[in-house]
This record gives sequence, structure tokens and C-alpha cells, in this order.
Amino acid sequence: MIKREIFLLFGFFSIVFTAGFDSTTCGKTKSCVSVPSKCYEVSIDSCDFILGHVPGPDGKTVEVEIHGKRNGGIGPVEYVAAGFSEDERMGNEPVSACVMSDDGPPKMKLSYNPGTWNEPIPFTEENVKLLDSAATDEYIYCKFLQAKDPANERLPDFDKSYQILAARGPRSPSGDLSVHNAAQSIPDPVDLTAPPPEGGQEPEEVDISDPSIAPGPPAPPPDSSNPNGSSSSPSDSNNDVKPNNENGDNNNNNADGNSNNADGNSNNVQPEESPKETAPVDGGTGPFSLTGSTKVFLVKLHGIFMLIGWFGMVAIAIFSARYLRPAIPYSKINGLHVWFHLHRGINIGAVVLIILATVLIFVAKDLRWTGPRVDAPAEHNLRLGVIHSIVGLVAVIIGFLQPFGALLRCGPDHPRRPIFTWIHRSFGFLGILLAVVAVFLALVRFTSLWSDTTWPRVIFILYVILAVLIIAGLEIYEILRVRRRQKFTVNSVELQGRGKFHDASEVNYRSRIHEKERKDKILNLIFYFIFAAASIATVVLLALFLL
Repeated sequence: MIKREIFLLFGFFSIVFTAGFDSTTCGKTKSCVSVPSKCYEVSIDSCDFILGHVPGPDGKTVEVEIHGKRNGGIGPVEYVAAGFSEDERMGNEPVSACVMSDDGPPKMKLSYNPGTWNEPIPFTEENVKLLDSAATDEYIYCKFLQAKDPANERLPDFDKSYQILAARGPRSPSGDLSVHNAAQSIPDPVDLTAPPPEGGQEPEEVDISDPSIAPGPPAPPPDSSNPNGSSSSPSDSNNDVKPNNENGDNNNNNADGNSNNADGNSNNVQPEESPKETAPVDGGTGPFSLTGSTKVFLVKLHGIFMLIGWFGMVAIAIFSARYLRPAIPYSKINGLHVWFHLHRGINIGAVVLIILATVLIFVAKDLRWTGPRVDAPAEHNLRLGVIHSIVGLVAVIIGFLQPFGALLRCGPDHPRRPIFTWIHRSFGFLGILLAVVAVFLALVRFTSLWSDTTWPRVIFILYVILAVLIIAGLEIYEILRVRRRQKFTVNSVELQGRGKFHDASEVNYRSRIHEKERKDKILNLIFYFIFAAASIATVVLLALFLL
């Protein structure tokens, strides 16, 4: 009985004194940023990620706390990590992670992102020292001291401000970081060495499910002469009191309520009200100096143009050549068949749109290739986003080359015409098939770009199923129609050999065949318009989910 009571008492105190993030000290004894923004002011349970920071006691370190929710992700969450990035995208940043352990509380892991993959970094307590950690079914938490100016260039230099890239995900079999299943970015730079401002405001978080793009422009770095992190123009004098944008105040007050400047001397000089001094700079990144929101817009425009090009145009052009031709075999404009005008004209327009979409995505990605790389590990090259890039590129190349290949076609009666026809058809089919795969990967991988994650997938899957059923039905019908024509030819020859007595029967037989052919044309025409309408409707609906 006594042992049972001791056990229960021990369990009670282990719960009460379990380490965890103390949100009540945010803005008082430490600075905090979180996802969602300022969620800790409501309830820490509503936070996916929190990072607290304060200068270390020795002046050579930074005391950091990271807290991450373990539920709400796509898969298991066994680590919470903070990437210290100089821009708003994953790549070339050090990472500090709190990783669950099988033999005790969570441990610290330091690593580096050369691109969109992660490489562990060996470290000692001179680099990072774990002060406290805990893991429950609800969260993972670590508190640690990290060197402010380490010798290893792959570790963060906290004399600089960083944009925080927050990530949560599973461990690899070796206990290192595996591909994250939840990632957000806090685009405004954070100075981890700055003292906590009273009532400091924190920037909004941005969803970056696509690890190579995070919306939101980086804010201008804090003035090194101003420890409060407020922005100032070069024309401000050292004695001016700078507006503290973080606090929302125009001066800094001490305990007596006196206005003080950075070095603690009294100063009554007030800043001039100037939009040029107080307005945030809407800066961009990359070779085109584009803001994060502009890049996301270009990515969405890329998707819309690809949808229109492949499924609003190429798919209909293929149907025109394959199934509209039997429906209107004798209709011509300027000596060319109507179906050929549609097939050629729509495809040329589609190629222009597809090339434009390709240019847009490279501009949005700062001219960086995001597909597989020979210097990247297999884990990186097998990501859905990476596969989307290479599959899409191959589809674009095929689509671009098809019109040029069509220029090499020989005459209708040339003995090699069937070879050209099958090559042209095969590459056309391969191109549209790869486009289907690329779109489906985009629907699954880049969920943050879509206003809804379920309906776009349902719509696209239903469209593909409808297209397969229509194509299969028309192909089977075409086989039956060819057999019927062969039977008609045999019967016609037999009737002609029987003399005038059977002339009336032959005429009647021919009229029935012509009536069936007329119905065949109407059937092809109906299904052609059904497919075209379904293609256009699918493109419009998916585009609306991207807007």
C-alpha cells in the first residue's frame, strides 16, 4: 500500500514539474515568436510552434527555447526544429532541433540544409548545451544555450538577424531529422541577441508546404545602433529617439517613466512623423527582387497556365485529331480539314502557354532548379515536389518538340507515313500522361497553394476517369466499326456477283450502312463536345481553387 502511494506521488510530481514552455514570460523576460502569431497569449495548446530567446548570461551565448505541437501534422512528429535562414526559403541555413530519444528526454541535434535536404553536424557543449527538455503526447520542448559566434561556419552567427523556418516531423532510423511534414516560416528577421521588448509585436507566420517558396518579404534588418530593433533611416542622428515599431511606442521608458535613449541618457528629442522613416520597406529577394507574395502569385499563375495549356488545349487538340476527324471527314476550310485546323492551331497556342508557364516558375524560383540533383541524397530526389519538377519538365520538352516533329511528316501515301503517325501519337500520349502525373503531384504536395485540399483532387480524379471511359468506349466502338466496314465490303462483293436480281438488295444494304455511318459521326461529335466541355470545366474549377 505504501509503495503504491509513493508511486502515485512520484507520478504526480513528475507531471507537475515536467519541463515545458512558460508563455507567461514572453515579452517580459524573453522574446517570443510563434505559429500561429501570438497564439501563446490565448493558450499554448493552440500553438504549433513557439521560439523564445534571450541573450545568454555570459554574453557569448543565446538562450533559446523551442516548443512544438506533436499532433495536427500529416504524420508523426518526433522533432521540432528551427532553421536560421537569411531569406524566406529553405536552403543554406543552419538548423537547431529538439529530437525525441528512445532512452530518455529529447536531445539537441545541430544540422545544416545545403538545399532542400538536411545534413547532421557533429557538435560539443561549446556549440550548444541542453538545459532542459521534455516530451509528452502533446508537445516536444527544449531549452538550450547556443554559441553566439561559433567557429563552425555551418552554425548560426547570432550577431546577424535570421528569418525563422519552423519545422516538425519524424526521425530517421539513425535518429536524425527526416523530411518534415509541417513547415512554416516567420518572414521578418529575428534578432536573437536583442533584449525582450515589453509588449513586443511579432510577425505573422507563413505556410511554406512547398519548402522552396515562402510568401512574405523579409523586413529590413534592425539598426545595429538601436538595441530595440527599430528601423531608422541613415539621416537619423545618434541622439534621436527612434520609433520602436516592435513595441508600437515612440520612445523607451524606464521604471520612473522618463524617456531614455539607447545608452540610458535622458533625451527629449522626438522623431519627426515621416512615412519614409516609419514605413516598412517592401523589399524582395532573388535576381528579380520579387517579394514572397509575388513569387507565390507567379507559382499559382504557372499552375493555371499549365492547366489551360495541357487540359484546356492539348487534350482537346488530341481529341480533334483522333475522334473529331471521323465525325467531320469532309469538312474543309481553305483546302484543309477542319479537324486539322483545330489540332494544329490549338496545339501551337498550347505550346506558347506552356513555355510561358515554365518561364514563370523559374522566375518564381529565382532561376533555381528544384528537381533531382546528382549531388543530392536519394531522400531528397524522391520527394513529391522534386518528382513533380522533373516529370513536368519532360512533359514540357515533349510538348515543345511535337510541333517541330510534325513538320517532318511525309505524304499520306508515303510508305513511312504509318511510322511517323505512331511516333507522333506515342509522344503526344506520353506528354499528356506526364502532365496528368505532374498535376496530381501538385495537388498532393503543394497543398498550401490550393484554397481547398479535397475538392481539387476529387474534380481532377473524376475528370481523368471520365476521359479514360470516353476514350476506351470510342476506341472499342471504332474497332467494331472497322469490322462492320470489312463485313460490308465482303457482302457487297458477293451481291455484285449475283446479277441484277440482287441489285435492289445491294442498294438497300448500302443505305443501311450509310445510316449507321451517319449515326457513328453523330456519336463521335457528341462525345467530342462532352470531353471538351469536361476539360474546360475542370480547368476553370481548378483555376478557381488556385486564385
